[in-house]
Amino acid sequence: MTVWKLAERLRIAVVGLPLALGGCDKEPRQSAPRAIVIIDAGQRDAPAPAPDAELDAAAPADAAPAPIASVRLPPLRACSEGSWCAPHGQAASHASTRAADFQGCATDLRMRKNSQDFSLVISRSRTKAKQDAGQDLCCYTWSARCKATPGRALLDRGAVVLAELLGGPLPPGGDDDRARTWAERGLGEHASIAAFARAASELAAVDAPPALLAATVRAGRDEVAHARGCFALASRHAGARIQPGPLPALAARPGGLAAIAHDSFLEGCVHETLSVPAALDWQRHASPEERPLLARIIRDETRHAELAWRTVAWAVAAGGPEARDALADAAARARADFAAHPAWPILVEPTLALI
Repeated sequence: MTVWKLAERLRIAVVGLPLALGGCDKEPRQSAPRAIVIIDAGQRDAPAPAPDAELDAAAPADAAPAPIASVRLPPLRACSEGSWCAPHGQAASHASTRAADFQGCATDLRMRKNSQDFSLVISRSRTKAKQDAGQDLCCYTWSARCKATPGRALLDRGAVVLAELLGGPLPPGGDDDRARTWAERGLGEHASIAAFARAASELAAVDAPPALLAATVRAGRDEVAHARGCFALASRHAGARIQPGPLPALAARPGGLAAIAHDSFLEGCVHETLSVPAALDWQRHASPEERPLLARIIRDETRHAELAWRTVAWAVAAGGPEARDALADAAARARADFAAHPAWPILVEPTLALI
């Protein structure tokens, strides 16, 4: 899976919605959709990916193909990045478990400030220049990862809801950095189980197409497997059992097609979509024991992101102007928090424009 492949799959999910479901009372706008092929920088003459098998099977044999436009994209970057120099001792206090040594400096640092995770990598040229000038400094380039809740977010009045770790903070010892990372991922996947259960109930209340309802229930089962796997890895790295506590009880929220368009966009189209490139990035640095779970998470979350976009497209098509206005309101709120995410203009905005 690459970012350009994910982008195309999301667009196919939206453009092919009426063919896939065959059960909408109201059809989407009849403006000609465009299937946009996204090509990563450095990738030449990349072929258009094959359509999703489910959509392809549902399309009539004489269906005219959508026009295709190709765009070339820069590589994904962090939300923010910069440089930082510090004395040896200060830098060493943030060294990651896999850091090596370069002229007395840890080569890899991890920091957490204001609930934001920062990764720092040694700048060999700047460190050498500073030390040659007689300064006892280690210099790094830093980047801050964009925040997106793993899986479908469980939202309550706009706030992300997560359980507490059972038994309190992670115990000392073990590989704390990886244990904490997998525990936090596990809490997100754990909350996604409840998010999909609530979504399925809300879809059933508006007589949603059976295909959407069945896919939503299946997605919840996927999240059970994700959460179990994440907490198993967290426990292994921590050397102690790590598991989630109970989720707080949430009040029922208003239903209807407009609410589904609004909530599914925020919970699924934003968080689920943006969690995929984050997992792809994570997979590149994962250990062999972690890669199988990440491969499954990437595969499943890609399918969940497609499901979220199909759900929103159906709700807007069936709900009319009220649902479209609700979607516009959700998009405006999401831009305030996620417009700086490097995947936002690649994955979210172009797909939103097709609805």
